[in-house]
Amino acid sequence: MGNKRDGHNRRIRPHCEKNSGINHKCDVHHDAPAVFFSTGGYTGNLYHEFNDGILPLYITSQHLNKKDNRARENLSSFKLGDVMIGVHGAAMTHFLFMNPGSVFIQVVPLGTDWAAETYYGEPAGKFGLRYIGYKILPKESSLYDDYNENDPILMDPSSVNRKGWEFTKKIYLDRQTVRLDLRRFQKRLLRAYYYTLARKNGRLRHGSE
Repeated sequence: MGNKRDGHNRRIRPHCEKNSGINHKCDVHHDAPAVFFSTGGYTGNLYHEFNDGILPLYITSQHLNKKDNRARENLSSFKLGDVMIGVHGAAMTHFLFMNPGSVFIQVVPLGTDWAAETYYGEPAGKFGLRYIGYKILPKESSLYDDYNENDPILMDPSSVNRKGWEFTKKIYLDRQTVRLDLRRFQKRLLRAYYYTLARKNGRLRHGSE
């Protein structure tokens, strides 16, 4: 199958060389190590993926910070920003890299109230951020097109949550997207704007409401 043994070492030919006869050599070289890590299929549990996987990996790899790289550039962007906005999901963990006093706005889809508050809302406040949650209305959910307007999935998500995580995930995480009512959402943007402006002008202290 194209494998060769040289003493105790085993060499494997590149896939392109075996199948096409083309021997393409690497033409990009870096003198800094890199870490590629995925939690896909690792634990199946969001809490453990962050706490037992991603965070320990981040802490362990801190000695690599002596080298400039794209990851450091991405993280520094959170240090320089005043406001972060996003829809509830794993990417919201980026609030960990924000400066105290910054504004974190989380869009909360239907059926995700508990997770949004527990995983991101409460911790953000403890990290000294100004947290603003935006709970969408049924009409702002793509599920509004799939169910009757009086369906419990739209009107009583808590009753759906009580059926268990797998059912909640299937309905509210895998099948739902959001379409914001910008007029309604504007109120949160203005709160963030005036808070940030007042903070920069020294009219309030970090964490002030």
